[in-house]
Amino acid sequence: MSKFKNMPGVGWFVVGIAVAVLAIPTTVGAVAALKYTGITGPSANRADVTSAGQLQVAEASPAAMIQSPSTMLSVLSSGIFTAVYSPPVSSAAILTVIHVGTSNGMVNFTFEIRAGSTCAGAQLGTYNFSASATQTSSSDAILNPGLPLPAGDSLCAIANTAYGYASVSGYTVPASAIPAVG
Repeated sequence: MSKFKNMPGVGWFVVGIAVAVLAIPTTVGAVAALKYTGITGPSANRADVTSAGQLQVAEASPAAMIQSPSTMLSVLSSGIFTAVYSPPVSSAAILTVIHVGTSNGMVNFTFEIRAGSTCAGAQLGTYNFSASATQTSSSDAILNPGLPLPAGDSLCAIANTAYGYASVSGYTVPASAIPAVG
């Protein structure tokens, strides 16, 4: 113990600097580790957590977003479904909005997910939508959290009354993300 008591002030100064040099990298590492409060997935993509403790993520990358062109639907094609949207090859889709329009009167559409891209396959699901207008009008059906459309299948529609058009918005996902139905 006498060696420590007899150590000159310069020695204590050197010991203090050595301890500080050893402690600083550890402190900086701990601060950096505590600063990120999100989740990192296996792909190294990050999701953040807000100060209110809510998970903050985007639905999909902008490259995966889809907006289909309008498809005309006519009551004259009675009993015949028309493909409104089919995902690209090797992809499935999550549809978030069905946009419909009519040029006159009450229009009622039946949307079905059908096996295959030609609407001739088996019915896998049904979604009915009605819109009313005395002149040109459009309406959106918000599908929250989204309508899954398996790879190789189509969203098909038929106009039960009047004429109209339909299109969809959403985003594509890998085919494996949505299992095939039926």
